Amino acid sequence: MENYAFKSPSAAAAVVNGRPSNGNAEWRIRASGKTYKDWEEEKLAGEQG
Repeated sequence: MENYAFKSPSAAAAVVNGRPSNGNAEWRIRASGKTYKDWEEEKLAGEQG
């Protein structure tokens, strides 16, 4: 198995799903069930506040 770097979560989701995908909505944090978008927004808000 090899590691790959993608420029966006959507590009990675499209490869994994085999179809166009919105990675921000489809990737989820396993422990919380939050979408990547929600997780990212919380992280950015924490850095600004």
